[in-house]
Amino acid sequence: MDAGERKLIEAAVRFAATAPANVVEQLAVGICDRLAVGAARGARDPAQAIGNPRHRVLAGDFVEVWRAEAPGVTASEAAIALLSAAATEREHSRRQRIELVWTGPSTTAIPARQTGEFLAGMIDSVRRTLTLSSFGVFPVSRIGEGLRGAAARGVVVRVILGDRPEDANWLNWRNQQAFGRRLPDNFTRYHWPVENRLRDDAGNQGLMHAKCAIADRECLFLTSANLSGNAMAINMELGVCIHGGPLPEQVERHFDDLIARGDLQVFE
Repeated sequence: MDAGERKLIEAAVRFAATAPANVVEQLAVGICDRLAVGAARGARDPAQAIGNPRHRVLAGDFVEVWRAEAPGVTASEAAIALLSAAATEREHSRRQRIELVWTGPSTTAIPARQTGEFLAGMIDSVRRTLTLSSFGVFPVSRIGEGLRGAAARGVVVRVILGDRPEDANWLNWRNQQAFGRRLPDNFTRYHWPVENRLRDDAGNQGLMHAKCAIADRECLFLTSANLSGNAMAINMELGVCIHGGPLPEQVERHFDDLIARGDLQVFE
């Protein structure tokens, strides 16, 4: 590979990183057109067929590099460079991205960000499915309103709750306070029944202590925070949000299986 061909590849990467994939593909198709073949020899420029002025300029830059730096590259090879760059850019956009969410005193290492603000924004932006689990549940108006609003716009909402056997009546009261007495059919609460729980050698029962939220099987938020006002705003709490990658889907399927097997059951 010579220097001109390297410059052509770099130009394809720049174009794919800036223009939408369909525009990159449009240029690739134009380059493969008979008239576009002539463009590399100084005839018609395939970039001119692109409607958006900014994208047209960027496409023109690619064609100019092709013409000036790599005239020996065929139309098919130039199109393949564009399509490869576009496919790579799509793969990058699907890759996992991790974000820290810290509630408490801010430092230069991690700026403070209220857990409640982050979770509320996540709930407000969900489109299809939302699974939320928490051991402690106390009335947090913005979260409760957000969950009911998500259900009202058609999102399938599942809330998985923790409890202690001796707190059953209190748990029922907390749930009514947090989520309301009447819930739509697409808003379901689950719990880990006592009879299904693991026990240690002394007979002590396990607790549903997981605290997380999964939005649209695409975004997984793991946090130390319970659903309480203090945890959402003033406690020291640390969480991590995983955008993309296989983990959000994997954890959602895990809860699917626990519900299907009866390990988790609807909370009445």
